[in-house]
Amino acid sequence: MILPGETPEAISTPASVERLLGPWNVAGAVRIERTAVYTFRARIAEQWRKGRIMLAPAWAAALSGA
Repeated sequence: MILPGETPEAISTPASVERLLGPWNVAGAVRIERTAVYTFRARIAEQWRKGRIMLAPAWAAALSGA
């Protein structure tokens, strides 16, 4: 997540990536191939069912044998 005052260019530097990975103690165990900043937009439905129509997660089809 880019915090106020940060830029995509600044957060993508090797030093910034190393700092972000710090809590996982992976220094020397990983090699960063590339970095990218993207926007993630999650949505939550206010209503999961309307009449005979129901929103279901993608894995529901696997449970139904479809």
